Amino acid sequence: MRWLIATFMAIVTLAPLGAGAADLPPAPPGPAVYAPPAAYRAVANWGGFYVGGNVGINFARDRSTFSVGGMPFSTIDTAVFGAAGGAQVGYKWQSGALVLGAEADFDWTNAKGSISAQCGICGPVTNAHDRT
Repeated sequence: MRWLIATFMAIVTLAPLGAGAADLPPAPPGPAVYAPPAAYRAVANWGGFYVGGNVGINFARDRSTFSVGGMPFSTIDTAVFGAAGGAQVGYKWQSGALVLGAEADFDWTNAKGSISAQCGICGPVTNAHDRT
């Protein structure tokens, strides 16, 4: 969990620096191997509409603890597996070095894992079932 918080803080802290990178002035003139004609040179602009998607696979491990009367008697690790996918759409507007925008996204997953364990000390033999 600590690495997740540290990664999130690094992204939030460094994210504003990324938008300025595309707007840096070109390198000083030197022996150019290839220089495209002026008509083909792109102007850096972060503005406009965009649409995107993502697809992935979930792998995780879940720990289930079984207890009777508050006393744990068994702990089992369960593998959780599933597909994930989503889409995003948004618009960004740039004015000088300032970039503003709005985005909507949707993500879905069907990650599942299940275990079945027999409990002999619970009285009559019963099945404890945990579905994640």
